[in-house]
Amino acid sequence: MYTISLLLKPLGGNTLPLALFDFLTYEFKPTAAAAATLSILLSIGGVALVQRLVGLQRAF
Repeated sequence: MYTISLLLKPLGGNTLPLALFDFLTYEFKPTAAAAATLSILLSIGGVALVQRLVGLQRAF
């Protein structure tokens, strides 16, 4: 579900990966690195939560 929400885009907007790429292309600030780190941490947290609740063997 998290991956799908990242790839959905609003009308006239960009997805998060495209926005980060554009941001890094035109200017480099730590904001892009922070957003990427947050995205990775949320993904790891989601996997850890699934493991804790139901176990990864039963989830797939």
